[in-house]
Amino acid sequence: MSKTTKDSIWSDFTNQYALSKTLRFELKPVGKKVSDTDPETGEVKEVNATEKLLLENKVFERDEKIAKSYKEAKKWFDLLHREFIDISLKEASLSKKSLEDFELKHFTWRENKTNENFKKRENSAKSLRTEILSQFHNKIKNWQDDYLKFLKDKKEESSDKKEIKEIESKVKKLNKDIKDLELLFKVEVFDFLRWKYPKAKNTEGKSLFGPFNKFSGYFKKFHQTRENFYKDEGKSGQIPTRIINDNLVKFLENKKLYEERYKGRYKEIFNEEEKSIFTIEYFNKCFTQQQIDNYNDQIAKLKSKINKFRQDNSDIKKTDLPFFKTLFKQILGESEKHQTEQDDFIQITDNKEVFPTLQKFINENKTHVP
Repeated sequence: MSKTTKDSIWSDFTNQYALSKTLRFELKPVGKKVSDTDPETGEVKEVNATEKLLLENKVFERDEKIAKSYKEAKKWFDLLHREFIDISLKEASLSKKSLEDFELKHFTWRENKTNENFKKRENSAKSLRTEILSQFHNKIKNWQDDYLKFLKDKKEESSDKKEIKEIESKVKKLNKDIKDLELLFKVEVFDFLRWKYPKAKNTEGKSLFGPFNKFSGYFKKFHQTRENFYKDEGKSGQIPTRIINDNLVKFLENKKLYEERYKGRYKEIFNEEEKSIFTIEYFNKCFTQQQIDNYNDQIAKLKSKINKFRQDNSDIKKTDLPFFKTLFKQILGESEKHQTEQDDFIQITDNKEVFPTLQKFINENKTHVP
């Protein structure tokens, strides 16, 4: 007699656990069908109503145009911020007392890295960063006043009631809703750009910025990156941080190196102009990209002189004549010497752009990096 399932040799191994299965179903939207006549053949056929609506209103074509305009508009935005940063920082000046206070606290902390010394150093740095930030607040007020004057003059010259009403609405919003640096990031910035850069046109000869009054969401992430420029939290990517925490520290290290190793010696290396870059007051000439380039040029010349002096005096150790360090590039700074496409912030919005963008980066590096 055959064994039953109960008596099977596999009975201890089967039907021990519940089996769970997931059944997957998918609902595909078909959409309402409507009649459509082919313009070439005259044939009448059933098509998807949504697809017909999108094609008739040229939605995809318009979206493609906006995407192209977006890439072009970003360049003008960077020009706007670059110009704003440059003008603001040219007028910046930190007091000798504030700079010397940070210098003392920086080197005190470097020699004895306690939490207390770090806090004192950071408080001093925060005070300097706030001073830098105030320059941007002052300058944007000037820009907004100039723009408001333009709008008011335009209103007086206009006889078009509709245009006058639009101008009045813009003026009211600028006065009531736009506070400080918001002018650079809210939807009103597109009209501001049209005023500031009237030559920025698309292929149809219209302003690049016109369509974005209704599609400002395209620039949300872009604006968030640039809003970070104008903060004084001591974080990376912020202009006050670049000036104080990055470049002032490098500047002071160079100053200390000069005073300890070079001052009063090796007169054949330094002329009077080169000596002046190691005074604390000179740092007020190291904010904009052009100013940074000038300082770095001086450092590069000194490196050549020091290197030649080393070669001519083989008895002197290289460690006795160390090189000075160059300052970091200003955020969004544009160096006149090696300006490339890679100087701009790159935002990749399509997977197809990844490899061409990386290849451009490699090619630029081959050109400018030995």
